[in-house]
Amino acid sequence: MEVLGIIALLCAFIWWRVKAGDQLIPKPTPTPSQKKFAAMGNIGGWPIENVIKRVGPPSSISAIAGGQLYQWMKVGALGGFHYAISVDAEGKVIGYTHQFAR
Repeated sequence: MEVLGIIALLCAFIWWRVKAGDQLIPKPTPTPSQKKFAAMGNIGGWPIENVIKRVGPPSSISAIAGGQLYQWMKVGALGGFHYAISVDAEGKVIGYTHQFAR
């Protein structure tokens, strides 16, 4: 009988939280790096060095046709991000090729 009472209280609590609009699992808050990427806006034509000064060193740099691909990645239990920026042979940003944050 006690188990049923506990289950009933738990169900009532969950219903109350859902009804109130709260989430049972909190949304992850944006990391400082995510905020820095968002604050930059349109980066087309920027020197890649300016991007690195603002957000920190990339997680990886890969060769692509006509330039390089710079990537910033972080994975966590409640979220993460992945930003990829293509850069031409002269070191100027072409633009984002991938933006994902959760």
